[in-house]
Amino acid sequence: MRRSLVILALVLVSRPAATETFRPSDLVPEAGISVLDRRTASTRLDRELFGEPHASIVLGRVDVYDRFPYLEARFFQVVSDPVWDRLLFGATERGLDAFDGRGSSFGPLDAPRGLSSDEFGRVYVADTNNDRVLVFSTHPEYHELRLEPLFAIEGLKRPHDVAFADGGTPFDATDDRLYVADTGRNRVVRLDLDGDGAREVSRVGGLGSGEDRFAGPTAIAVARIDGHDLDTVYVADSHRRRLVRLADLGHGLHYVDAMEHDLPEITSLDTDARGNVYAASPRGGEVRKFTSDLVPLASLREGLQEPRGVHVPRVTVHDHSRGTVTREGRGSAVLVDRWGEHSGLRRVDLGVEIRGLAVVEGALHFTLTDHADVVVRVHDTSGRRLLRETRLGPRASGSVNTDLASLAAGLPAGQLTLEIEAVSHHDAARTSRSTVEFTSDGDRSARPRTALVLGASPNPFNPRTTIEFVVPDGRSLEASLEIVDTRGRVVRRLPPRRYAPGRHGFDWNGTDDTGETVGSGIYLYRVELGDTSFSGKLALVK
Repeated sequence: MRRSLVILALVLVSRPAATETFRPSDLVPEAGISVLDRRTASTRLDRELFGEPHASIVLGRVDVYDRFPYLEARFFQVVSDPVWDRLLFGATERGLDAFDGRGSSFGPLDAPRGLSSDEFGRVYVADTNNDRVLVFSTHPEYHELRLEPLFAIEGLKRPHDVAFADGGTPFDATDDRLYVADTGRNRVVRLDLDGDGAREVSRVGGLGSGEDRFAGPTAIAVARIDGHDLDTVYVADSHRRRLVRLADLGHGLHYVDAMEHDLPEITSLDTDARGNVYAASPRGGEVRKFTSDLVPLASLREGLQEPRGVHVPRVTVHDHSRGTVTREGRGSAVLVDRWGEHSGLRRVDLGVEIRGLAVVEGALHFTLTDHADVVVRVHDTSGRRLLRETRLGPRASGSVNTDLASLAAGLPAGQLTLEIEAVSHHDAARTSRSTVEFTSDGDRSARPRTALVLGASPNPFNPRTTIEFVVPDGRSLEASLEIVDTRGRVVRRLPPRRYAPGRHGFDWNGTDDTGETVGSGIYLYRVELGDTSFSGKLALVK
């Protein structure tokens, strides 16, 4: 059954002026709606709209011409509602319709959850309580969208999520794949797709405590880079609180590694065009961002209640002047929060932050929360005189460690200011800047003026890592280390001792105070350096 519900404009174009990793953005700018929640739906639309939204995807097409209108963009939204057993869908600038399956070849839906889509506009739905995945074709007609049932994939047990992969060749359907988080059987299934059905190729998992076993796989995503899908699959193993990486070797899925986390559970995973991973945790009240190697980068909590869905849209771009068709990621994400008076569907723009900037002995250290083009500038302390500018070029998200010998050569002795500028790859207007003061002696060296902890390297690690710190010039300081697990239990203490000015490190080999090896997972470290305390996270992956 299909019936018209609401008029809704959901704009997903990028906006400038964001410097944070996640910047809240208006969901419906022209209507002044920042979040589509129960209150807004009631007062503006006179509808309840959702029982409880779970997941959302965006189907988008952009046409580029060499004459007027130069650019046309159409976006369609699909949202699953497992409480009211239906899908809501439609043109983002016109309205949403409902599909509950009654009267169709699929029959009634029962608790639809995870969603995915492909470059041909097909939509994949985890129809959880019906133990199947549904496949729809979509047909845009002006500003309306039709969903047409294609086929159902049976033989599953309470699947919670699905992820489509193009096999590395967009717009070539011969190698298309679908990955299913088959939650009821604690496994992940890979299927090959054709126009009329799907064939199971491989499965991995089953209930158990082994590395390749799962206990509640609730979310799944495929690694992507520059419009192409890779052969890496991410799985949220919720009851064991870990993110698992699988490799698709063509003939089957194989366990690669896992990283434990401290989130209560993860109900949604997605990846952006640069390979970063996003996870939504309802009970954790958080959306967290990781590198492609699952190193935590940043998290969003402000304004969220129980976020259960995160989706980074990709659109199909037809450039008619060049005769090309490409898949491109957007610089925004759609979040699905608990349906309440002040929470619901919202949008955030994706940006970049510079964290932990430090200059130590001619080396530059900092962390990027997203891919960016990086420029280093050295000023005098007034900030008005530019002494040196060096373009480091594109850098991936994560830790950046760069030798400053060429930059420091020939600089005047004395106190100087170093500025890092990171220009987001999502939008050049989303620029982050950070500065640090240092002392140059004119012979390529730079000495810090404050106590610093540079972080752990490597991280993730197995079996050993070093937490580096710097004692500033001019005096010695006492330093100590304490490592705790995510439950707050101290596993390792290194007592205070005095360190001379310079660069030092605490080595940890993954053992506790008794010499026993600790398990894989997230650990927190705390360094007391003089009268200053520093903390950070470690990921032990075996």
